[in-house]
This record gives sequence, structure tokens and C-alpha cells, in this order.
Amino acid sequence: MDFPDFTPLLADASSAGGAGDVSMIAILGFMLAGLGLFFTGLNLISVHLKQMTGRRLQEVFSKFAGRPILTGWCGFLLGGVTQSDAAVAFLSMNLLRNRLVNLRQAMILMAWSSVGTSLLVFFTTFSLDTIVCYLLGVAGIMYAIEGNWRLRPLAGLTFGLGLIFFGLILIEDHAGQMQQFTWFTNLLTDAEGHYFAGFCVGAFLTLLTQSSSAVSVVAIVLVGKNILQPAETLMIIYGTNFGSAIGLWLLAFKERGVAKRLAMFEVVFNIVASAVLVPLFYIELWLNPGMGSGTFQVPMVLGLMVKFGIPLKQQMAVAYLLFNLVAALIVIPLFGLLTKWLEKRYPEDAAEAAGRTQFLHPRATRDPVSCLGLIVDEQDRLLQRLGEYFCDLPEPSKRTAAVAKVYESGEALAKEIDPYLHDLIETPLPRGESSRLARLVERQRLIESLNREYFRVVPFVIESAAGGDEFAGRLREGFEATTLLVTEALCGRQSGEIEMAALVTKDGGDAIRRLQQAFTEAAEQGRSAAEQARMLQATTGLERLVWLLHAATRNAHALAGGKEAN
Repeated sequence: MDFPDFTPLLADASSAGGAGDVSMIAILGFMLAGLGLFFTGLNLISVHLKQMTGRRLQEVFSKFAGRPILTGWCGFLLGGVTQSDAAVAFLSMNLLRNRLVNLRQAMILMAWSSVGTSLLVFFTTFSLDTIVCYLLGVAGIMYAIEGNWRLRPLAGLTFGLGLIFFGLILIEDHAGQMQQFTWFTNLLTDAEGHYFAGFCVGAFLTLLTQSSSAVSVVAIVLVGKNILQPAETLMIIYGTNFGSAIGLWLLAFKERGVAKRLAMFEVVFNIVASAVLVPLFYIELWLNPGMGSGTFQVPMVLGLMVKFGIPLKQQMAVAYLLFNLVAALIVIPLFGLLTKWLEKRYPEDAAEAAGRTQFLHPRATRDPVSCLGLIVDEQDRLLQRLGEYFCDLPEPSKRTAAVAKVYESGEALAKEIDPYLHDLIETPLPRGESSRLARLVERQRLIESLNREYFRVVPFVIESAAGGDEFAGRLREGFEATTLLVTEALCGRQSGEIEMAALVTKDGGDAIRRLQQAFTEAAEQGRSAAEQARMLQATTGLERLVWLLHAATRNAHALAGGKEAN
């Protein structure tokens, strides 16, 4: 068997063969370092933007929601800063879940954020080396200061932006040196004219990096060094946006409701532009056989940019802007139809609605006393869902799925309530309300523990009861009745009902211990060791649940103005 001769490539790797030339290993090392800095910068921006998009920032954005032009500008600026459709989608979903914007307004925000991502693409076409060094130095020093000071997320975001530009400078400074290697120039020559392959490469790299602007920027840097040709680069840029659509579709495959609607809107947004501009590229190629050499008889997209004398790197930046602008101009007039289609195609299910606040909203903390009452209402919703763990579904798989939804929605709602409690802890409260807040924080922790323990214990008991175990059936019936009694008392807040619930749960632990003893005595009448272990596990879990319910009744008694019952 004849093996290929790698001697020329190895010779190039060790030395380019001329004085002052740099080895290929060194060049690739610098370019790899540039890519590493670039993607680290993108990650820093994403992380610190999420820290800055708290409820107060959401409230600021919600003020512009009724003004489409201002909403569009906010989206444009967000896209320019974050360079990530996913980060803007994260903010848009939170605004939509908190009912601060409707679906149409969220779509406006996302559409113009895609246009805003072109800002970075344009900035990288200019020489900003000195400014970048100062930006990186000042932001890095500020970011290095330890502590939870307010502007640290902004410093981290700015430092990430500096890393992006510095990484691109490294790539640009060393990419051109690759042309001194014969094998590399031959590879570029062979790649010329493979436009659809460039489209696929752009889509694939975007799937890997999750940033269409990142791949486009690197492609523009390479075309500026004559490593890529303009036509191939244009198709790579189109491919990056199509790859972004595929990536969002894959990420949202298992999503539902609000998240699914916004993700699918962004998918439609990118596919619409691809459906217009990719065929237009091939029409221009067909009408201009000499397009590869820069000759245009019928200029369209690339030809018009050449005709107007736009510098090469700026041409590609304009192409990136054009892609997103075309999509925005086509989709925006169709917002009404898209909204109806998305809401019909991806309806919100009951579990998702149950996992969102119905009473609390980002402006609620402006009136701390009223906010405390709204927190109580949301906690009551959590308590009322405990009874849903005792669902009667004949098929085990459906029962398991239903119980999982109850648990997940409870966890989601608890996470939505927690930030309001945290904000109130840091807010000066009227006299007498601080102790009420402390009780509500305790109530929240008890409810969260109850949700986790119900999910762990109750399905196990129900499964045993469904299998015909008489002892498990008695446990289930008794505990279901206890749950309904206690949750009604906790939500009703009547002193007499609370005292009754406290009495039942206080004696309930003793009753369960008596059941354990009775079961142990009955075990000698033919039960296997495995069955004994399962039932003892169930009764032990229920004993803890009864203890938590009793603690919740003591907390309710204290909230009602009395002292904690023993």
C-alpha cells in the first residue's frame, strides 16, 4: 500500500523556509489563542448580562413595551451588547412569563436584537487596536476587584467585549501568514466555487458555537486577509444564520408554551431570510458568470456593494446586516398572523401556567405590605397543589408523568417567589411587618420541603396501593384525607381550623408509629422481607411528612397572631 507523502507539509510546519518566516505551529497557536479569547469574551457577556437582567431591568424594558419603535431600539441595543439570540430570548421569556409584555412585543424585541448583532460585525472591520487595549485594561482591573459591588457585572460585560476584540486582533494579525504555505494556498484554490459547501460550513460552525455573529466575524477577518473569497464568505454568513435557526429548533424541541413560541419565531425569522437571499445569490451567480473574479453585468447583492466601492470587509458586514434586516422587514408586517399561529400551534399547558406567578409582578415590591399579601396568595397556590399528588390514573406511566408535572411546576413557582422574599428582606418595612416577613420566609421553606417530600414518598405509597396492598391502601386514604384537611386550614387561615389541623398532625405521627408496629406484627403472616422493607420505608416517609405539616400549622398559627402551638 502506498502512503501519501507528507514531507512538504512537515517541512512547512517546522519552518516556512525563509528568513523571518514563522512556523505553522506558532501561527496556529496564536490563532487558537485568539479564538479562545473570543469565545471566552462571548461567555462573559452572556453570564454577566443574565446577572443584570433582574426584575428591575425587566421592569425598565416593560415601560417601552407599548411603544414598538422604542421596543425595537431596546432589542437592537441588547443584540449589539450580547451578540447572542439566546441571551435576548432569555430576557424576552422572563418578560413574557411575568406578563410585562405580550407575545407580539416580545417578538419585536427579538427581531431587532438580531439586527443589533451586526454592530460587533461592523466594529471588527475597523482598526481599533489602541482603543481595545485601553478597554481591556481598564475593564480587567475593575473586574478583578473582589466584592459584590453593583457595577461588577457591567465591568465583566465590558471585559468580555474587550476579550472578543483582542482575540480577533490575534487572529487577524496571524491569519495572513498562513498563505506562505504551499499546501494551504492549494487548499484555498480547490475550495473556490464551492458556495453551498461554505453555506453548510457556516451552519455547522454556528451549531457548535451557538453564535452566528461569532462565526461571521471570523469569516470576515479571513476574507480581509484574502484567505476566503467574497462569494464564499457571503454564503458562509448566510449559513451561519440558517445554522442559528437549526440550533434554536433543536434546543426548543422539548420546550412548550412561551419558550417554544419565541424559539420558533426566531427559527421562522432566520429561515425567511435564507429563503430570500440564498436563491438571490444563485440568481446573481447565474446572471454574472464572472462574479468569482469580481465582474458583474447585472449587480444584485454582492455586485451592488462592489459597485458602490465599499471596502471588502465592510461589504461582508453589510451582507450580515442585510440578512437580518431583510428578515425583520418581511416578518414585522406579519406579526399579527405569526402571533395567532404560534399561540394556536404551541398552546400553554396547565403545568407551565401553574409554575408562573399569578399575583406577584415586578412592580409589587414598590408596596411592601401589599407584596407580603401577594406572596401569601402564591404560597397558597403551592399548598393547594399538594392534593394533586394523589391523582387517580389507571396507567402507571401517565400517573408518573402527571406527578412529575406537579413537582416541576411547584419547584418553578417556588423559584419565582424567592426573589420577592429576598428583595423584601433588604427593604425597610413598616413596624410589625418584619416578623410577618420572617414567618413567610419560614413558610416558604416548609412548603418547598413538603413539595419535595410529597414527590418522593406519595407516588411510592400510591404504587403499592394500586398493586392491591391493603396496608398501603389504608395509608394512602388516611394521608390523603390529612393532606386535604391541613391544606384547607392553612389556606383558609381560620384559627379553629388551624388548631384542628395542628391536633390531627400532632397525633398523626403517633398513629403512623402504631401502624408501623401493627404492620411489623402482621409481617409474620406471610409477607416477604422485600414487602416489609417497602412498607416500613413508606411509613417512615409519611412520618416525616406529618411532621412537616405540623410545623406548617404552627407557622400558620403564628402568622394569624397567636403563639406557636406545641
